[in-house]
Amino acid sequence: MPNIQIEYTAGDFAYENFWTVYNGINDEILLGNGSGGSYTDNTTATCPPEHDLAVSGIIHKSAVADKNVYPVVNISNTGLGLETDFTVLVTSSDGVYSSTKNLTGQAFVSGTTMEVTMDEAWTPAEGTQNLTATVTLTDDGNDDNDNMIIDFTAFIPSYTAGTIYGFDAYSPTNGLLDHVVEINMSDGVITDIAASNVEDIYCGDFVGENDDATIMGIFNSNNSIYYINGDGAVYHYGNITGNGADYYGGLTWHQATNVMYASDFYNLYKIYENLNSILICQIRPSAQIIGIACNIYGELFGLGLDDNLYSIDKNTGLGTLIGPIGINIYYAHDIGFAHDVLYGTLYDVDSNKGGLYTFDLTTGTETQVGSDMEDNYTGRYGVSMNYINGVSVQNNEVKNIFTSSSNYALKLENNTNVEFSGNNIHDIVYGGKRRKQL
Repeated sequence: MPNIQIEYTAGDFAYENFWTVYNGINDEILLGNGSGGSYTDNTTATCPPEHDLAVSGIIHKSAVADKNVYPVVNISNTGLGLETDFTVLVTSSDGVYSSTKNLTGQAFVSGTTMEVTMDEAWTPAEGTQNLTATVTLTDDGNDDNDNMIIDFTAFIPSYTAGTIYGFDAYSPTNGLLDHVVEINMSDGVITDIAASNVEDIYCGDFVGENDDATIMGIFNSNNSIYYINGDGAVYHYGNITGNGADYYGGLTWHQATNVMYASDFYNLYKIYENLNSILICQIRPSAQIIGIACNIYGELFGLGLDDNLYSIDKNTGLGTLIGPIGINIYYAHDIGFAHDVLYGTLYDVDSNKGGLYTFDLTTGTETQVGSDMEDNYTGRYGVSMNYINGVSVQNNEVKNIFTSSSNYALKLENNTNVEFSGNNIHDIVYGGKRRKQL
């Protein structure tokens, strides 16, 4: 029996429950109203074609200009049959990019979706243009779903080293709601950058190395990820897929693996470059973690609504209590590293004030930077600056060099011969311990 699809207009059926029977002869069906009669008014029934592939998504909607991009396309098998051979074509409207990928010998099962990454790089110029994906299948029974066209925007990152960026996700009094802001690292003073065209970005981090580093934040209404540029411009990057959360409260980037970690209140996730989200584990103990941050050494920290700071094992989710932060916090926070210092934008319930804070990583204790922010200010996101000033060396291989200023943090693991030079080396750490201070 084929897979019958029934389409009907809301309100056409006089009864909420109805039945269908396939007559097995000429692809007709009978519709019943549960009372012995048939009811087919304004109702159509169709049988999917034997062969039908559809372009169901183009993953990335924006990128850094003048950098290599490998377009990723989702192809869905909406027909009844198993497909083995087909072709995907991706083109840009400026005529610069055209890439064809022939897929053969596949076992593409009906009702499933395949992710196809194009083999040829595209280097989009700054600006917005159309990106078109087309799937071609012999004997395809439905041509209407073979194409998809999206607006694709390439932008030039514009950030100032040594600056904390924030997103004002809840600020009823200062007029900066949904604005991208700058927070002074010395006194906590907020400077408005620009209004955004999105809302409810509750968490974010710098992602990428050196000149490619950009801020990414999660828009929780539909779990979309956005680029947030230093000039306040916001660009839709794509939607999170896979086994993800309904709500994300924390986001951070792990340099060594180029993976984003995210958290809802109780669980830890990985988000890969293709935006597929994988549930790692439950964070234990359950302390309603509302902000996470990864330092340049790959160590993960979390801020709990129980007013405590935790270190979190990225593989098991086990949280180790560091200590109480010292103030009574509520929703709307983020934390992130600048150099080796953990910063946070926190809302103190007792004083009804927001502020910029640093944390002692051995005790958890907070120290406020400067004066209070505006009443009820709860700027969330982008206090993460861990793309700045870090070098990690593992197994004689240099990884993750960040050169945004003249100072570096350097971690060594399992290395034999390492030479140091330069005027700004002040601390050497290897084997997990400080070995020399210069």
